[in-house]
Amino acid sequence: MRVARRDERTLDVTFSEGLFHDAMSKIQRTRRDPLRAGERIEVSGMTATVLSLTPDGSRPQRVELRFDRPLEDPELVWVASRDTRFERFDLPPVGGERVLDAIDLQRAFAGT
Repeated sequence: MRVARRDERTLDVTFSEGLFHDAMSKIQRTRRDPLRAGERIEVSGMTATVLSLTPDGSRPQRVELRFDRPLEDPELVWVASRDTRFERFDLPPVGGERVLDAIDLQRAFAGT
């Protein structure tokens, strides 16, 4: 997964295998209700916009996450998966990017 910092409030996230690629993540979104390129999801404090889909068109591959506050706001906590746990990580600076390991949700939840 690549996380690029566009500005003080925006991340551009690219998922190597696309979002919702494993069995555990399909609990959250099924093939009968796919996200489409350009679709926006608004939740409190953030808007996610699907920028592109996987080559087969079935899952989001690149998503923009736009927050209502600077990403350094102390109310926001940034974590990434490492083996079977989550650890804090530092966001890249504006214009920078970081590559993170993809999370295996089934393994993370099982703690193995």
